Amino acid sequence: MSEPIKEDRQQLDYQPYYQKAAENLVNTYGLTFQDLLQRNPELPKLELIGDKLISAKETTGYNLIVDPKHMDVFSENRLLFFNIYGIDTPKAGLLISDLLEKRRISERQIKLGVKASKVIYDDWPISPNEIVERLYPNKPS
Repeated sequence: MSEPIKEDRQQLDYQPYYQKAAENLVNTYGLTFQDLLQRNPELPKLELIGDKLISAKETTGYNLIVDPKHMDVFSENRLLFFNIYGIDTPKAGLLISDLLEKRRISERQIKLGVKASKVIYDDWPISPNEIVERLYPNKPS
């Protein structure tokens, strides 16, 4: 068997590295919206603000972010946010290693983070693994 080319060897190294990084985030912050709230004491205050905005019909949903560095929406760089849910951590490694191999991104551009979303929901399909709090505006609680 021939020696793999450098990019192949790097891809093999990147995939488990970024899969493990994603798994570490899941282990630290949890899989559900409530896990995230319980493990981060400042977030319930932000949840109340977001819920008031939803109740007042000023928004249809919001994201809770543990650390502003996890989702730097004010960055001057071009950004790509990709949601990978806890059960799909292997996809994180595969996606990132593929982007690195194809030189679409460099390692310095990668930032893994955590967010949870709460949205008004009206029966569109959502994966059971998503960290989304579902609100049913037209259904009894």
